[in-house]
Amino acid sequence: IGETMPEPYDCFIALYPYPHERIQRGEPHEELNRRYLNRCEKGREEGFTPVVVGLDQTLLGTMLNNISVRTGVPSESVTAEQVRQHAHTIIEEYHSALAGASVESLAHSAFERLSPDTFKGSYHELIEGEALIIPGEYGTEATAVQPKPLTLMSAYINEEADTQNSDAAGELILLDMPVTEPAEALAYLPFGGWVGCPDAADFMAIAHYWQERDEAVPAVVAAQYTEFYTPEPVNTTLDAAILAAEQCMLSPAMLTDVYRGFSKLSESLYGSHNWYIWWR
Repeated sequence: IGETMPEPYDCFIALYPYPHERIQRGEPHEELNRRYLNRCEKGREEGFTPVVVGLDQTLLGTMLNNISVRTGVPSESVTAEQVRQHAHTIIEEYHSALAGASVESLAHSAFERLSPDTFKGSYHELIEGEALIIPGEYGTEATAVQPKPLTLMSAYINEEADTQNSDAAGELILLDMPVTEPAEALAYLPFGGWVGCPDAADFMAIAHYWQERDEAVPAVVAAQYTEFYTPEPVNTTLDAAILAAEQCMLSPAMLTDVYRGFSKLSESLYGSHNWYIWWR
């Protein structure tokens, strides 16, 4: 009789032995949003960063493979200590790079590696003020954005999940990550690195930039998408366009499979507390 494979949850918690909550499938979306914001407040007081992990076998396998590639440890032998060491290496490399560069320049280098044509073309024109921004109905100048509730996409996905097929659908875990800089949670959760998706080092550099510029923090990490939360949404069409261009460099699928056009993506970001970024 062969050995039973451990459940993804058991494997994950062995690698990430931090305080957490398992979110019940079908739970009303408002409840997860409330819990996440409460953990954000608690994290600021106690020195941790909450992240919602959309756990399934694909996410777990991708993270283990990425850690294995960098450390040389077979993925089936990775331990919690090696996860921590892998994260610390990426974080230390980033801070070493900051000695001769700025948060912005490191993020721009990451954007250029991901999408050199967009970076040198439309994005450069936007950040240099050379692009023509056609005013939309959602605002032209800096305005006071009407407060909106946080609406994480993962909360809706979880609410509508088929409870009869919960194992296949995976589960959400609200995890207290042991970092005071929220961007650095991405060094612990290296889910990307495939074609069209940044690796942990580049994504962390971009996240640091969004954290500095927009007060945005990684809120959700899943196999094919991430979400960021910001208490201060962008409130001009130019800022929304710049952010939209940045998200397109992160994932070309944002225009073709999610928002069906640059103007729709820009409009969705204006005044929004959460940014949903999806990869094929």
